[in-house]
Amino acid sequence: MRHGLTTRLGFFAASLVFATTVWASDTRLWAEGNDYVQLEAVSAANQHPVVFSAEQLTTLLGHFYKHKGNKEPVPYFSQDEISRIAPELVRLFAKAKLGEDIDFGTSFRAGGFFLVPRTLNAGRLFVVNGQLNLLVGMCNAEQDVAYQQTFGKYRELDHGSRIKPADKLGCELLAGNDMERVNNRTDWVRLNINAALTTKAVPMFFPATKALTFGATASPDQATKPAPATQPAEPASGAEERLITLKRLHDNGLITDPEFEQKRAEVMKGL
Repeated sequence: MRHGLTTRLGFFAASLVFATTVWASDTRLWAEGNDYVQLEAVSAANQHPVVFSAEQLTTLLGHFYKHKGNKEPVPYFSQDEISRIAPELVRLFAKAKLGEDIDFGTSFRAGGFFLVPRTLNAGRLFVVNGQLNLLVGMCNAEQDVAYQQTFGKYRELDHGSRIKPADKLGCELLAGNDMERVNNRTDWVRLNINAALTTKAVPMFFPATKALTFGATASPDQATKPAPATQPAEPASGAEERLITLKRLHDNGLITDPEFEQKRAEVMKGL
């Protein structure tokens, strides 16, 4: 009798452990090992391949900031996310062909707390005219049971679209900090690679409701002729960047004609 009770209790305990394990695997949802980067063929030109080092990409990705509502700006990528995907991004940027974007899907725990459920980021990265573009389809996205399907597979994340802005994104990407919006979209910014790697400007951001518009932005489908596939993207020179900035400021009425001519003459004199 005692032996039978012990056997039944042992069987119950084993069943409970098994059920708990299955339940945990079914509700585990996203984990670090599910983060990914991948190439995607698109109907738009870019400047790939591009040769980056892991250190350069770590610096560049750290420039992208977001915020939600009235909260303070925070980096779009956490340092954990960057450390996980930067090495693979180096490989894919060097491998990418013209007409290929790099998609990513990453996760993080808000505040770094272990018991906090992971939230998801997803989007695409690509280089055009010496600028690193970040276009996102998911930002701080909450998980649900639909993310995990049978046999540990996960549904596809939203990497964003050049044609249509993301709906209910959950945050907005911020202009400033060597970045500007594309078509004044809150889900798409481009970062000046040369400026981001050579200067240490104090971060300064402009929400969508107070965005500075630097002249007309070309349509995503009107990209300039890309560099040959065997050549990496070449950021503009410092003098060229200053001239471009001066023109934008002048076009938007932020500096007068005499000020523009004076500053332009100073830059040309230094060539």
